[in-house]
Amino acid sequence: MNHPLNDKPYLSPPENKQTPLYKCDICDEEIFEGDNCYKIDDIVYCPECMGTHLQIIAETIDIEAFLADLENEEVGD
Repeated sequence: MNHPLNDKPYLSPPENKQTPLYKCDICDEEIFEGDNCYKIDDIVYCPECMGTHLQIIAETIDIEAFLADLENEEVGD
């Protein structure tokens, strides 16, 4: 009779599955200890969703207009 060496369930090592600390409220990605996450007004964001959120709410800067304004400013004493 041939039996595998590890034929009893109690001989198997336990499964080390981490429990997520948070879940991203936008995409439902699980966030574990040591992962980056952000919270604004009780909404939890993973890094990817936080980046998207900031891009949506941020004001786009017209660099060329800004530089033109700098060139046109008079420097005071």
